[in-house]
Amino acid sequence: MDNYTVMFYKDDGTTELTGLRKEDVPAGSILGTLSTNPYTKTGYTFNGWYTKREGGTKVSETFVVNGNLNLYAQWDAGIYTITWHPYKIGDDYVGTFTWSRRAGVLLGSLPEVIRTGYD
Repeated sequence: MDNYTVMFYKDDGTTELTGLRKEDVPAGSILGTLSTNPYTKTGYTFNGWYTKREGGTKVSETFVVNGNLNLYAQWDAGIYTITWHPYKIGDDYVGTFTWSRRAGVLLGSLPEVIRTGYD
């Protein structure tokens, strides 16, 4: 029976692909036992193993290995909520602003806050 090499690339955001691990498996093996990803990427959620670094086909746990295979981790950017309280009067915040942005996206310009009697 033939053995095939499955290369897992973690794609940690650098310009070079970093090999996560290499496994030699018998022909006809089911990928399910190989598909866990112990790595993280700050601000992102693991979306699965794909046949290409971008795009490609997502492989399922029932995928049968019948040749050498390169698999690439793909990640979804997290969404963060940013709340800005420009000032407080007593126990209340006044002029609160809230944004939701994906990780890695610039927030943009902050709104101008004017409070009478303050520079």
